[in-house]
Amino acid sequence: MLRSFSTPWLYFLDKIIQILSDENLDVKNVKKCINSFLSKKDFHAILELNIKMMNIAKLILKSDETLNILLPQNSNCKNINYQAQELELKKEIDINLNDLKNCDNEKIIETIKQTYQNNLVKELDLSSQKEKIKILFILNEVPKFLKSIYKECEFKEYGLANYLEFDEIWDFYENNVRYFTVLTSMGANKIKLCLKNTQEIEDEINIMEINLDKE
Repeated sequence: MLRSFSTPWLYFLDKIIQILSDENLDVKNVKKCINSFLSKKDFHAILELNIKMMNIAKLILKSDETLNILLPQNSNCKNINYQAQELELKKEIDINLNDLKNCDNEKIIETIKQTYQNNLVKELDLSSQKEKIKILFILNEVPKFLKSIYKECEFKEYGLANYLEFDEIWDFYENNVRYFTVLTSMGANKIKLCLKNTQEIEDEINIMEINLDKE
């Protein structure tokens, strides 16, 4: 019988998921290690439980300034129109990743491809009075060992587990644009985004914060 798990155990399981998702991992050795103390059925149940505990991954933008965001509007399959609108404080919005533009910065794409060779990269445009900002999303696929959990997950459109920073393109300036790059949760088709003040303290566990006011 499975018991409830503490937050540290939840993060531990999340790290295991990340390790097992590594394409260069020697899977046979890892499986031998896991099987030595945990059955496949129990391990699968623990992963599923912790993913449910983590719930939907959210991206929190922290800023005390007015932010405008360029959002895709109702469209047909061929043409997508984008419209700038002001982000409302504390209001969560959903954005379809497939509706975002592909990143066309060849220099940045080349850097990302050194780590994620086959992943699509989407971009979200933001602006404040002082600067332009692009948040890049590296679309993260669901690894084979999690596909059955993904299929049954109630919030699978937002992906499994959490967002991860791509350090090589984080708070990076080029041509008067500030870049942040995020590896999406696994299998995500949507992102859930919210603007909050820099002073606000977060109490949710499955969030990524991007502080846009940090110098």
